[in-house]
Amino acid sequence: MRQLIQILEMGKYGNDVPRPILGRGMILVKNYYSLISPGQREVLYELHKKGLMGKAKARPQQVKQVLIFLKQQVLSKPIGLSSKA
Repeated sequence: MRQLIQILEMGKYGNDVPRPILGRGMILVKNYYSLISPGQREVLYELHKKGLMGKAKARPQQVKQVLIFLKQQVLSKPIGLSSKA
């Protein structure tokens, strides 16, 4: 049997494990399909290995969206001191 694990530092995703011992009233379900694609796992692993700048270089469109948001929503508002305590 294969057990899905995710240790990004080691890049390990699956582990061979012994078949579980079933107790009374328990069942073993066999999966034929998985919602986790191998390609997606590889993308996440590669992205995890990169530093902050590497991640930003890998996703320039998202960086652009963040900068636009900051410019419109954060930096455009006046910064003032409130006299209320």
